[in-house]
Amino acid sequence: AAAAAAAAAEKEARDALVAAANDALPDEPAAGGDDVVDIAVKLPDGRRVRRRFCKSHPLQSVFNFLDSHEHLAPGTYRLMSQFPRRAFEDHAPGAPTLEEAGLTQKQEALFVDLL
Repeated sequence: AAAAAAAAAEKEARDALVAAANDALPDEPAAGGDDVVDIAVKLPDGRRVRRRFCKSHPLQSVFNFLDSHEHLAPGTYRLMSQFPRRAFEDHAPGAPTLEEAGLTQKQEALFVDLL
């Protein structure tokens, strides 16, 4: 009974984190705008997820997007770019925008690095 209660409490906490991450997501911009970046993220299981963001959106929005879809637990991963090789941390100091983080191409490919 204690294990079931602990599992239920853990699921409830996870659901609350997913809901908070989803609520924090900005509206997805229309495709094709000059300020729009299409970000594709490769997950550890090989699946890919993608979403559009404005360059002015905080980098944290990408983490919120991943957290909101229950693919990954918050704080258990970082995002990496292939070339140039860069690491992006969840809750990065200074809350950089995508543009400030250097994610400015029409399409950006990132992958998840589990911590």
